[in-house]
Amino acid sequence: MKGLVSIMKYFLVLVLSICFNNYSLCDTCISPLGQFKGEIQSSSYLCIGASFNLLNTNNICCVVDLNPLPKVQNMTKWEFFKEIFENSGDQQRTEYLYAHTDAALYIVLLNSPLDKRCRIKAAFLAIAAAETNGYQTFDSLVFDNIFKPRGILRVRNSTSYTTISKLSNIDYIKTPEKMIFPSDAIKSASKFWEAHGLSVAVEDGYAYNYEKVVNYLNSMNGSGSSVSWEEKFRRLAISNRALKCMW
Repeated sequence: MKGLVSIMKYFLVLVLSICFNNYSLCDTCISPLGQFKGEIQSSSYLCIGASFNLLNTNNICCVVDLNPLPKVQNMTKWEFFKEIFENSGDQQRTEYLYAHTDAALYIVLLNSPLDKRCRIKAAFLAIAAAETNGYQTFDSLVFDNIFKPRGILRVRNSTSYTTISKLSNIDYIKTPEKMIFPSDAIKSASKFWEAHGLSVAVEDGYAYNYEKVVNYLNSMNGSGSSVSWEEKFRRLAISNRALKCMW
């Protein structure tokens, strides 16, 4: 009997070792910090929740978001959203991302003049699209830091995680991987945007003011952004065109 137990323990350790080093051989997975359990998928295309990058594989660990979707208020049109976020995934994932983005835009546009809202939306959505590659990922390929870049704001270091925690009333210091859930990433970005009055800074639509806001957001994490300026301005042009902002 003892021999059988020993064999079973050895087999379990072997399986766990294989899964840890080669996720493609397993159906289930855990997030890199072990805070969430999910399912192996080949990409974020079908993932209704957090898509965690995994070490030594191109697969992702999908953790389903069980929170209810916010009520859609149509802060921007569906077809405009699809043009800006080309990597939003299948119909179900796109609906999920659209609902949370719609709720975020309500916060971003709060108290903004009607004639300024298009340019404000364009700037916010352009930054979100640039930092997530069109909503493909809210994670990064950094694996050696608990407070690695995550979310739209790409928050990194305990100071920026503390800032976002206070604004969102969610303890991201205790559970930093929660920032990879799109619902958290999108809402926290809108909360930060609103708290720092960034809508006023970009409402005129001038490129240099957009650049100032992007620099301000990047300075929060102390390490800048891995996204090129060319890409950031390309995204702004796409957003302005998709939303049909008037000048």
